[in-house]
Amino acid sequence: MKKFGNWVKKHKALTFLVAVVLVAVLVLLFIPKNESAGYTEETAARRDIVTYNSFVGNVGFTEEMNVLSMASAKITEVFFDVGDSVSKGDVIAKLDSENLEHNIKQTELALETQRKANEHTLADAQRAYDNFKYTLDNGLNSTLNNVKVQKANAEKNLNTLMDSFDDYIEMLEASLENIPLASGMINAKNAYYDAKDTYEEYKTFVEDKRAQFGDSPTEEESRELEKYINLLEERKVALENAYADYETAINNYADYNDASFKVVVDNLENATTAYNNACEAYDSVVLQLDQQLASYEAALNKAKDTLTLESAENDLKKLKDTLKDYSVTAPCNGIITSLNLDEG
Repeated sequence: MKKFGNWVKKHKALTFLVAVVLVAVLVLLFIPKNESAGYTEETAARRDIVTYNSFVGNVGFTEEMNVLSMASAKITEVFFDVGDSVSKGDVIAKLDSENLEHNIKQTELALETQRKANEHTLADAQRAYDNFKYTLDNGLNSTLNNVKVQKANAEKNLNTLMDSFDDYIEMLEASLENIPLASGMINAKNAYYDAKDTYEEYKTFVEDKRAQFGDSPTEEESRELEKYINLLEERKVALENAYADYETAINNYADYNDASFKVVVDNLENATTAYNNACEAYDSVVLQLDQQLASYEAALNKAKDTLTLESAENDLKKLKDTLKDYSVTAPCNGIITSLNLDEG
């Protein structure tokens, strides 16, 4: 017994472990069994397996946005509080836009006034152009009519005196061919008319050739046409010289041999000068009227161009776009988490 005690002292750890095992066995033997303890029998069946997980953390937002006003002004209204839900486009707060709205109204009024003024200017310009053109197209312009009558009268008078001159020349040709000066004048006349016929005939020939070669002649055709034009120029010079000789012969005969013929010649020269002056006056008036019509047309086009008022309309659009900055709006659907503004 003593030896067993000594052995126990020597092997304390092992002795304690054996004792624990013995106690556990006794407990299992003497504690009554609970039939409901342990696993519950289940019948096999097809069903979902549900798993539950628990997490520790903070709930946050997937997206957070800061909304700022692009304008600096007094806050007049706040429509939401922290925690309120908003939809995209909802006005969260409004700023004082009274001055800006006043400027917009003034700009709109000025723009409308200018638009009406431009419309009146356009109507006046259109009326002035139409009226002036109507008088020209229908022969109602008094200035043009006056110079036209003057030109017609001068031309009629010139033709009458030319007929008298031709009659006088024919008389000289019939009765005074032996008078040297008369013969020289008649010869000069015939030379002039021959040169005139030659020039007119060759001029028609050159025009026909030009039409035949067309707008894109060959190199050979161009050289040929150039030769014809040079020959035509020579005939023109010959015609001018023949006329100068004829005019000299007329003046010589009128000055030295025939006072009555001199009157005819002087009258013809005066009528020619009057006709040329009338033509120049007519051309001048036509030019002035064309320029005046062009000025009416330019005024009309200018009135059409200013009718749009593009610059003023752009300024008004900018003001209206700025008005949007005086409303703080929600950029998306969400919840207001903070609101750093108050009315006033």
